[in-house]
Amino acid sequence: MKIYPTSSTAEITETCLQLFRRYYDGRPTRQKTINCGKVHYKKELQLNLFEAPEMMLHREDLETVIDKIRERYGFTSLLHAGSLLKDGTAIQRSHLVGGHKG
Repeated sequence: MKIYPTSSTAEITETCLQLFRRYYDGRPTRQKTINCGKVHYKKELQLNLFEAPEMMLHREDLETVIDKIRERYGFTSLLHAGSLLKDGTAIQRSHLVGGHKG
């Protein structure tokens, strides 16, 4: 599977879900791990021929604002609503170091 460079959270999430759906065999599983390599700071914006530039810029600005808020006030300052449900793990995991007790 070819994965093109991106800093879009939505694209990374969708790619992870595609990988999961492709390789998950339906048996109970405790943990799945995905690693990223060759990570670089973003230097420019690559426009997508199939998406309106205004939408790309809006999404880019939104992700930048989310990153700045989390950097200043902590990861749990902004969460998906599902993380607040009984089975949500984002808050609990935010206190771990690399998925383990620090």
